[in-house]
Amino acid sequence: MEPIPAMDWLNTRVTAQKGISLACADWDRLLFTASRSDQSGTLYCKGVYLRNKNKKTEVCMNKSEILAFLEASPSCHLATVEGNKPHVRGIGIIKADENGIIFQSYTIKDIHKQLSENPNVELCFFNSREGIQIRVSGTVELVEDIELKKGIIAKRQFLKPLVEKEGYEIVTVYRLKKGIATVWTFATNFAPKTYIEL
Repeated sequence: MEPIPAMDWLNTRVTAQKGISLACADWDRLLFTASRSDQSGTLYCKGVYLRNKNKKTEVCMNKSEILAFLEASPSCHLATVEGNKPHVRGIGIIKADENGIIFQSYTIKDIHKQLSENPNVELCFFNSREGIQIRVSGTVELVEDIELKKGIIAKRQFLKPLVEKEGYEIVTVYRLKKGIATVWTFATNFAPKTYIEL
């Protein structure tokens, strides 16, 4: 099969399978994270370019692509600090967009106490199927927005009995704004890190 010229990933149109090599001096391989086909059989692909320029492999994702990845893979692990001791737990974010990454907890949880004392956190998102990990670090802020809380409870019905008993005050919502993200893949395991502000 003849190599397919590399193009801007948002406009990539190929009739090839996942993992095809690209014929370009700067771009070496495309990892697909999503694709769809039209009636002609053309695949419209969205993914992550691995750039191999001067024999240095880098992952190239911009801010919008990273936020889309977080929205599509909302389960992650959140690291906090209490004193000099780290604490990590799995959570599911509410959303990730231009206004920040939103997640929810409760006033009765240790995480609320930890974040009240030290708002510095790191989130780690990993899509095992695609082999892509994104870490986002930064400082969170407590969000007091009753309408946002109501929207969260509407989507997470398992929280409703607790809220009916204790009120919305027991629900805490946090925003990580202007976090710093770094992308990792198996192919770039030992490559220098690139940081992107969200």
